[in-house]
Amino acid sequence: MPTSWAALALVVVGILAFVPDLHSGGLGLPTAFGTVALVAGSILLFPHASPALRLPWWAIVSGVVGTLLFFISIMTAALRARAARPPAGIEGLVGSLGLARTDLVPDGEVTAAGSLWRARTLGPAIPEGTRVRVRSVAGLLLLVEGVAEEEAPGEVSPEGPVEA
Repeated sequence: MPTSWAALALVVVGILAFVPDLHSGGLGLPTAFGTVALVAGSILLFPHASPALRLPWWAIVSGVVGTLLFFISIMTAALRARAARPPAGIEGLVGSLGLARTDLVPDGEVTAAGSLWRARTLGPAIPEGTRVRVRSVAGLLLLVEGVAEEEAPGEVSPEGPVEA
């Protein structure tokens, strides 16, 4: 089937035009331009084909609407989730005590503030069951150090009193 390369380029440019609005999370001039380019490219894609072999209007409309829905809803939601900030109050974990649930060599899991977190040790490996102190938070990853047993008595962690 004879295909117009210019029309195919217009379809590709139309899809690429949606990308800038993905980062803003809304509709703008690039989306409008992309929609027009996508429709024009689809209509002109097979210029020398017989009318029976040309793309029907309903196929073009459903393809453009499907592409718009994908880029506007699904891709925007994925980009927002990827750039999401950590939950509010997570910075309050800094300085609190927790318990290593797995060996931290250097990554593992700890329980702090009553929740299970991914963690990374700032120093030597920390064995499972050792008390840890949260030194900082990087996204949803806690950066921790082991707590010496003589530091732990009398201190209260978010999970309750620390046993000696």
